[in-house]
Amino acid sequence: MTNIQSKIDLLKQRAIDLEVENAKLKQIIKENAKRKADNVNLSAENAKVKIELRRAMGENAKLKAESLREVKTRERIEKTMLELDGSELVSLTLKMVRRLRSGATHLSPEAISDIITAKGALPILAIKSME
Repeated sequence: MTNIQSKIDLLKQRAIDLEVENAKLKQIIKENAKRKADNVNLSAENAKVKIELRRAMGENAKLKAESLREVKTRERIEKTMLELDGSELVSLTLKMVRRLRSGATHLSPEAISDIITAKGALPILAIKSME
């Protein structure tokens, strides 16, 4: 009878061990499900970030191109100013002042370029004061 009792005790212990292992496996399954859900959320967030990055890169490229145009306009203005004599500078400065007085609150690089191509330029100090 002690032999049967020891077998029963061993089986009971084995059942307890299996229940503990089963509980651990259930916990692992639960944690894996949470990780999968987190991965789905992170993948969606990653996709949004990639879209935003592409948009920002496009905007950055546009701003770089605009900046380059403005630099080239400024260089053209400075070159033209160096080529002009004093009387032409005075004439062109007056054109700029008239244009500003006519209601323009700011002269864009394009407007300055238009005046230059009409044989006009602004003194460098006037350009810098508009920035």
